[in-house]
Amino acid sequence: MKHLQRKRNENTEIMIDWFDDFEGENQYAFLSNFYVGDPIDMQDGEGPIYLTGEHAFAAYKARTRHDWAKVVTAKSPGKAKGIGREIKLRPEWERVKHDVMVCVLAAKFAPNRPEAEWLLRTGDALLVEGTEWQDRVWGVACASNPDKPSYGRNWLGRLLMQQRALLRTESGGSAAAFEAMVDIEKYTLAKCAPSYLTAL
Repeated sequence: MKHLQRKRNENTEIMIDWFDDFEGENQYAFLSNFYVGDPIDMQDGEGPIYLTGEHAFAAYKARTRHDWAKVVTAKSPGKAKGIGREIKLRPEWERVKHDVMVCVLAAKFAPNRPEAEWLLRTGDALLVEGTEWQDRVWGVACASNPDKPSYGRNWLGRLLMQQRALLRTESGGSAAAFEAMVDIEKYTLAKCAPSYLTAL
């Protein structure tokens, strides 16, 4: 993949415009669904474990248990994404895909995981997934000419900032705040994870 000579914003307290080319390491690689950390538990110990956020997201696209298993057992997030693009999508996918991403991020950035602390450390910075592959839905498509504006909906960045705001509820320190956070996480995961899988 050709790498754009695009200068990143250097003031990360204002904006983190990481460029996720799915290769190599960078300080904010954990924000990517391709990040490989501890496996992700979407069902509070009562269901399958996913290697990455990309595995979980792509698996929920599946219309059959067979296709779901193909995604879950993929050896890398790139392979999981590829399989997710080839399988027949469940009919309601376009309507529910944002809710699924909320659930994936709630599990990946749950309070007991290191990713949650790393996300909180981004402070109030605007999180923008700058993409070189022209993703205008989950990210922002980078112009081939660095002097031209980039545009996109940046849904991954928006939902990451939403999860960060929820995590701040827990970091307030009070017992009530912690209980509220736990309830929010349980509700978020219960809202989609079990029902999607039992539907297969």
